[in-house]
Amino acid sequence: MKELLRELVETPGVSGDEHKIRQKIKQKVDGHADSLETDDMGNLIAKKGSGDKTLMVATHMDQIGLTVKTVDEKGYIRFSKIGGVTTQSLMNQRVEIHTEEITLLVL
Repeated sequence: MKELLRELVETPGVSGDEHKIRQKIKQKVDGHADSLETDDMGNLIAKKGSGDKTLMVATHMDQIGLTVKTVDEKGYIRFSKIGGVTTQSLMNQRVEIHTEEITLLVL
């Protein structure tokens, strides 16, 4: 369970760009659910079983994060904050930058 949680938490999914984490959750749930669907808002809905009683488990799959706006000629990265990111919380933090091809760790 610890490894599963680590894998899910480390999969990028900044608000508005949740396709990677949605796909990861689909892979983990596939074979355990009777149906999987994604609604118009991007929510992943997994259903199992049928009957009069229903249990719903709801959680967030998105994360707070940053979006790179520009990289200047000196290599400085300009970004915008997404979600509850505060300027103070970014001080002296490592940041991962994800592209379609690579992931960079910025110290």
